[in-house]
This record gives sequence, C-alpha cells and structure tokens, in this order.
Amino acid sequence: MPRGSSFARTLLVLALVGSGCCRNAWHEPRSLKLVQLCAPSAATCEPPDALESARALAARATLADRAKDQTAVDLHYQAAVTAWTALNQLCGTSHDGALASEIYHTSTARFITTAQRHGRLVPGQGVIVNAPGRCLLVPLVPHGFVWQHDDFQALFPIGHYKSEYINRQYRCEGWGVPVVVQRTCPTGCYREEGFLPPGGMFAATALLRPCPTGGVNLELFDPLRAKTHPELPAPRPLASDISAPAALREILNPQLANWLTPFISPTRIRNPGLFMVEPYQPGKIPVIMVHGLASNPLSWLDLANDLRAIPGFCDHFQIWGFRYATGRPFLESAARLRSDLYRALATIDPDGCDPALGHLVLVGHSMGGLICKMQASSSQEILWSAIANRPLEAIATTEMTREQLRQLCFFDPVPNVRRVIFLATPHRGSVWARRPVGRLSSALVRPDDTQRNRHEQLERDNPGVFSPEVSERIPTSVEMLDPDSGVLRAIDSLPLNPCVTFHSVIGYGYYDLREGEGDKVVSIQSANFPCAESQIGVRAKHTQVQRQLETSQEVARILREHLATLESEIAARDDVPDFESASGKNR
Repeated sequence: MPRGSSFARTLLVLALVGSGCCRNAWHEPRSLKLVQLCAPSAATCEPPDALESARALAARATLADRAKDQTAVDLHYQAAVTAWTALNQLCGTSHDGALASEIYHTSTARFITTAQRHGRLVPGQGVIVNAPGRCLLVPLVPHGFVWQHDDFQALFPIGHYKSEYINRQYRCEGWGVPVVVQRTCPTGCYREEGFLPPGGMFAATALLRPCPTGGVNLELFDPLRAKTHPELPAPRPLASDISAPAALREILNPQLANWLTPFISPTRIRNPGLFMVEPYQPGKIPVIMVHGLASNPLSWLDLANDLRAIPGFCDHFQIWGFRYATGRPFLESAARLRSDLYRALATIDPDGCDPALGHLVLVGHSMGGLICKMQASSSQEILWSAIANRPLEAIATTEMTREQLRQLCFFDPVPNVRRVIFLATPHRGSVWARRPVGRLSSALVRPDDTQRNRHEQLERDNPGVFSPEVSERIPTSVEMLDPDSGVLRAIDSLPLNPCVTFHSVIGYGYYDLREGEGDKVVSIQSANFPCAESQIGVRAKHTQVQRQLETSQEVARILREHLATLESEIAARDDVPDFESASGKNR
C-alpha cells in the first residue's frame, strides 16, 4: 500500500464512521455463592426436603465446577431437577421459594455451560447425564422455532455482555434461562435455496423440567414468539434476551465488524449479497436492510433489535439483509441486489403464491438508500447517456462486457418492491466526497485485475465515447457521491415506479459552512426527497441516524401502515397488531 495510507485510513474512519467504540464483552452467568448454599434457611419452619437436597447438590456442583471435574454436569442436573420439585411445592412465594428459584436457574445455566465444556452436549439431540448405574440422554425439545432441530448445535447461557453495535438491550426476567443458540454447518453450506448463510445465532429460553410422562427434558422456547408457559410454578413470563445473539456473534467472529477490508479490497468481502436472518417464512413480509458506505450489516442491529421487540412484528414481518463491497461503484451493488431479489423470489416462491413477497419493503441507510431507490426506478436511456455518447450496441467490446454494462445501466423497477424507506440518504451527494478525506479514501480502493482490464479495453477501443467521470479511472462509490457526479444526477432524475411509496428520515443538528444544516455528512437539502409520502428529522450524526430509537419508531409506524394497506392480500390481515414498543407508543 502506498505511503500515507495509514493517515488516509485514519481520516476515513474519522469522517465516515465517527461513531465511537466501546470494548465488547461477554460473561457467563454467575455461580451461586457457596456460603449462601450452605447457610441455614431464614424461614420460621423447617424447609421442605426437596429444597435442602437442592441446596446440598448445588453446593457439591459448585465445588466440582471449581475443580473442573465433569461430575459437575451431573450434579448441576440433579440440583436443577430437585429445585424444580421444591418450586412446585413452594410456588415461589416465600423466602424459600425465592431460594429454590435461584438454585434452579443457576443450576440450569451451569448444567448447560458445563455440559458443553465437557463434551456432553450432543448437537441437535440433548445432553448426556450419568445417573447411578446408567447413562441418560436428556432430550433437547424446541418449541415454536422457525429453525430446524439440527440447527441447535451449541448453547450459551447469557450473563453480562456489551457491544458497541447495540444501544438498547431487550431482556425480561422470568422463568427459564435465556441462552444463545449457535447454528453451525460446514463452510459453504447454505439453506433456504442459498440465502440463509452458514452459521448464525438466535435466542432461546431454556427450561430443564420433568415430563408428566416421565423423564426430564431440556426444553427451549423461542422468546420472539413465546412469552408465557401454562405449566410454570407461578404466573410469571418466560425469561428472555433477544439482543444477546447479535452481541455474541460479533464477539466470537470479530471479522464481521471489519468494514475497511471490503471497502478497499472489494474482492475480499465474505458472503456478499442478499441474505435471510431467519429461515424463509411464507406469509410474512420481507423487510430488507441495505447498509451504507464504509459499513456492514452490523449497523442495523439496533433497528432490527427494536423492531423484533415490538409485539406482533415477528408475526407479520421477516428481516433480510444485503451485504456488499462499498468501495465499488454502487451501480454494481444495485445490480447485484436486483439480481438477488429476482433469484430469491423465483426460488422460494416460483409460482408466486405468497402475497407477502409481492410487497417487499426496502430500508436503506446513506448510500444504501440510493441502491434501494434504483430497485424502484426505471433507467430508460438516462443513466447510459450520462456515461457514454454512443449507444451500447455500438460500443466496441466483448459480448460479456456488453451484457455487464447492460445490467448496470438498463433496468426496470423490481415489481415486488412496494415501499422504500430512506435513512440519511444523499440523493444529491455530499461535499465530503470532494474533500481531501474523500479523495484519499477513494485512492485506497483497489479494483481487481478483471475490472482494470475491462476498463482499459473500453477506453482504448472507444476513444472519446465515455464521460470523463468514468474514462479517467474506475469511479469508486465515494467519487460517485460527489454532488457534481453526472451519474448521481442521472440517478436522481430517473422515473420512479408509481406503485412504490417512499419515506425519508433525515439527520440534522449539525451545521456545515458549505452545505448548511445536516448530519455532518449529508445535508438536509441532499437528503430531502420530494416524492416521499412522509419525512421526519432525527437529531443525530450520519452514522447514528439508523440507530436512534426515534428512527425505529418511525420505521415501525411505516410498517404498521404498510401492513394495514395490505389487509386484503395478506393471510393474517384480520389480526393487525397495535404495535407498541417497550419504550412507549410509536408516533
């Protein structure tokens, strides 16, 4: 890399990210204090035998844990099951009931943790426990998940955690142990016709309890869809934590947060393209989130977190994402999204039977908003005319290159897209693109040999045909965001699909001498979209607009409106929820 690149990277980080950071952390649930387990009961009468037995077993399990003895798995299991018996006797209302609950939940969490640590967890099946004279398999029994049984490969009980990508944690105290389930499969293994990537994590609530028919099950409930259980010792909700999976996945896979490598070396991006967060669910409307420049799908964690915490959201919507190399011209990324959308729709619903897939919602932050807008636009000859002064068929090149140019510059709206939400989108560019930091960041982007050779051939064999913007070098996304970019101006003038409804969320609160008020990167004037049905302002920096609670509330309002307008075409139209978040009613 040329000299000065470290300085350029620093400027790029400061100007285009500027979001700050914090140390990511993950800690297992705490163990019960041994002194508490051995202390006498504070109750006035003798405690039930089950509680005393549970206390003794938990104390022995804690000592085995400290000695790294795998008998801790069996002792934690016995302590949890015995504490469950005590809970049913005490109903959790007394001091002893509270202690039984503490022993039960801690022992269940330690049972899962130690079983995994000592290789006793059989993925997708259960946990091996040694009982007197025999070996048992405690079955793993999932309830209400959209995931397959084989997806339950590893379990991580949730303790304390923090992540720079999550501003708001959604957790609830109650029965059961919140856990993160890790789904693993061989590299390159995809499901859902190629759009559900390998790996991934999702939330669950674990209950270890005896079955009415005999034996003990390790039951797992989906906290996104199950809030209570009718057979619990007392009327409390199920415990849950729907935010933890994103935090743990980022901590275990730090490369997910790497936005710089895909920006400067687009060919090194991992698993690009359209992807599903959960398995495809017929009848639920996809909400597709497209990140911005020098960013990645992690930038959507707050919004996705907020939406999934709203009662009823998961009953009617499913979240998809789009990952792309942000350094490349965003015309390429728009073409890739367009192609992926058509391929996804053709493979998961070839007969067009699912009405929800005919009403896609796109949400784009920053440059991602431009990529979304091109899914609802018609290029006609406008875009090509901004690039070349000769018809495409008259260009001297190979048929392969001609077809690639056609895919980039000639397109119709994707008919399934029915609503687009812009978040801090620079419809008319940003002056940062022409400032030193923008030019330095553009200089960091390295096109691959194929791109370079194609560009050289087109320029060599077609002198004077292409506009200076594309003839001098392969333009980066940063350069195409220059307010003087002819390509950007052409995109801004493309005809829109009249069947699509548009909305805007605009960042404000920061003043620039050249552009006026905005979000420090995109001015209000540039983010303004005259065709939007609704526009609101959010006081936030550019990289934080999509992470604000006010933004989430506005997106939820729009989705509620979107669902209401589709009542006649959605199977669940008779049950339109009154979305209400934990933070209050949406605007």
